[in-house]
Amino acid sequence: MKKCLYIVILATIVAVSCTVTGTLNEEYIVRNEEPDSSEEVSIITFTLNKSGVVSIGIGGSGVVTINWGDGTPAAQHNLSQNIVAFERTYTNSTSRTITISGKSITFLECISNQITSVNASKITTLTHFNFSYNQLTALDLSANTALMTVNCSDNEMDAAALDAFLLSLHSNYIPSGKSVIISGNPGINAYQNKQIAINNGWSVDDFNIVFTIK
Repeated sequence: MKKCLYIVILATIVAVSCTVTGTLNEEYIVRNEEPDSSEEVSIITFTLNKSGVVSIGIGGSGVVTINWGDGTPAAQHNLSQNIVAFERTYTNSTSRTITISGKSITFLECISNQITSVNASKITTLTHFNFSYNQLTALDLSANTALMTVNCSDNEMDAAALDAFLLSLHSNYIPSGKSVIISGNPGINAYQNKQIAINNGWSVDDFNIVFTIK
């Protein structure tokens, strides 16, 4: 009788232990799946239709995730204050969108890659932005209130687009100064908002030189 009672008690303890362990494991998994809402991730997307090698220079800290828009899995990389170049080779010129995300991206450079549009509204940590020699017809950097240097020269912005772009630049004070380069765009001889940008603390380089042959 005592032996049977011992077996029953032991079985009960084992059953309770298994139940408690299963519950704890389930709760642990749920907690791991919940995102940390306190960690804001900056995102920038841009569209291009280039075949061949595409190179993107990125600087900052933490981890950056790059989705190259070609159906391959997104890849994560560690950043540093030194600019790191990331490359992808496309076999055709199909239009695709590249998405870059990270918590502290400060430098972004993508030169001569036939980029047609950029959405930088969710990457407020940027201090340096260089998308020169592309095919941008418009650019809005109003959300990027930490920018110090911007280069969007040699794109395809007409006068109206250049004026709208200059109006989008922030007016925050930056001790080291702020500079923007807009030369080489079709509207460079007719845009009007240079003085507004200057009044907002920007040094505007337009290299707007007209040569007269006599």
